Amino acid sequence: MTMDQDGMLRPGIDWIWAKISQPASASPLTSSEAEVLAAVLGEKLGSALSIELDIDQDTISLEGGDMSATARSRGTFCGLLMLEVIAHMFVSRIAEGKIAVSAVVFLFGGGKRLTASDGGELLSLQLDPYAGVSATWQSIGWGADEYGEWKDLSHVD
Repeated sequence: MTMDQDGMLRPGIDWIWAKISQPASASPLTSSEAEVLAAVLGEKLGSALSIELDIDQDTISLEGGDMSATARSRGTFCGLLMLEVIAHMFVSRIAEGKIAVSAVVFLFGGGKRLTASDGGELLSLQLDPYAGVSATWQSIGWGADEYGEWKDLSHVD
């Protein structure tokens, strides 16, 4: 257990990794554990992107042992370019006792989603949950929204 900024005792990230790695029939993550997990993933992602990210608490979702959450850059950055980032993070059980941690990152300029001329519009990332506290996000590369699941994310308010 660790103490958060509000003085509340919360489970540590190593304990949460161990818990989520258990079979789906084991006790699922609680809401407070999911919040801790989302915060740690968001902090690591922000560090990897060299920007500060805030977790949208309303997007933290637990479903069938999987967790997802959305993080957003804290305001715009890069001066007149007015860049913003929205990242969707996922923790999924992929096999008995195995989990995958991934994220897709979208870049916006002046409120509009930016895309490259080669079709690259999202950055795919993964994190090795078995690396413990030293785990870092790794880029898989830029890609297209092949299935159109992110087509409605064309601008930010």
